[in-house]
Amino acid sequence: MIATTELYTVWASLLHYPKGDDCKLLPERIQTLKDAIPMVAADLQPLLDYAASHSESELEEVFTRTFDGNAERALELGWHLHGENYARGVFMVRMRKLLRDAGIEETTELPDHISHVLYILGRSEPKVIHALATGVVSPALAKIKEGFSNQENPYFGVITGLKRFIDHADLGLSSPAAFNEEQPND
Repeated sequence: MIATTELYTVWASLLHYPKGDDCKLLPERIQTLKDAIPMVAADLQPLLDYAASHSESELEEVFTRTFDGNAERALELGWHLHGENYARGVFMVRMRKLLRDAGIEETTELPDHISHVLYILGRSEPKVIHALATGVVSPALAKIKEGFSNQENPYFGVITGLKRFIDHADLGLSSPAAFNEEQPND
């Protein structure tokens, strides 16, 4: 049985730009999630079907059309929670610190990109996991999900399944407000 913390990494692999090995490993990763979390199996099937019947470049294209340059479905979680204001800047600084603390190298994505946040969840203590999952990831995923006018999009199911997983995972005992409370300057 795969640990919940490892599942966050698998989810993250589905939500960053698909290229090379990501495309080749997609069926295996989806199967891992389906086996570990049966309640999301139907949600993930459309992406699995799409990947099986389309080329790598078509998978890249649908990912780009779905998430890039689309404010309603942007994968930068801070955008959905704070928009383009000072609070998002503070949030991004906190995310960058969490990335450093977890030993996660930043990619070309912003620190509040869902893949970074999911990697953090996979390497953090329960208090941080609970606070991020319930106070950041779940509400942002709800907004991203609302941004899908076409539920036939293969990534709609990924967002739906991830939200279902986050909302039902054993996240620890801390209050989600803990992440949003004022922190001393680092």
